[in-house]
This record gives sequence, C-alpha cells and structure tokens, in this order.
Amino acid sequence: MEWTEEKSLKLIEVYRNKTLLWDPKHSDHYRKNLIEDAWNEISKEINSPVAQCKKKMVSLLASNRCEKQRVKNSKGTGKGRAEIYESRWFGYEAFKFLDDKDLPRKGLTTVGKY
Repeated sequence: MEWTEEKSLKLIEVYRNKTLLWDPKHSDHYRKNLIEDAWNEISKEINSPVAQCKKKMVSLLASNRCEKQRVKNSKGTGKGRAEIYESRWFGYEAFKFLDDKDLPRKGLTTVGKY
C-alpha cells in the first residue's frame, strides 16, 4: 500500500484526535478494548486496514523522534543561528501536539516543609 504525504498527514490528524492513544494522562489510556475501538475508527477514516495504520504510525513516530533529536542536538552553547538544524520533514509540524506529552509531571516537594 502506498502512503502519500497527504494520507500520512491525515493519519496523524486522526491519531491526534484520539487522545487516549497517545496521552498517558487520559483516563482510558490503558483500556485495551477502547484502544482497539479507536484504531478501528482510524482505519475506517483512513480507509486502510488497522494493521497498516498502526505500522505506519509507528514509522511516523520514529521519524518524528529522529527529527526532534536532530533539532535538539544542533542547539547548544556557542552554536550560531546558521548551525541550528531546522526540520523540513513533512510531518514535523503535524506532530507538535506531542511536544508536551513527555514533560515531567509536577511532583511533591519537601523544600521548606520541616
């Protein structure tokens, strides 16, 4: 099956709307039956089998991680503006919704509570 950029972007968009698939803070994130239902809905919208949609999403997420790492590695002390990598990968902007997914949660602090 051929995945065009347009179809891949549509998959990313539909995936973004299914928060329970990618947000660990979602109340249904760990409910397997609801996850399968969400993938079935994605499959219908994209008009591709569930297995192909999942496989393509794994590939797109891996590409996104690589691009994010390249951008992060290009930034640093003493680097000029021309040395900072800017991603031109078609899915980079579409995956911006995942940027704050992995931020650490606010934890308990014991500072000043003696």
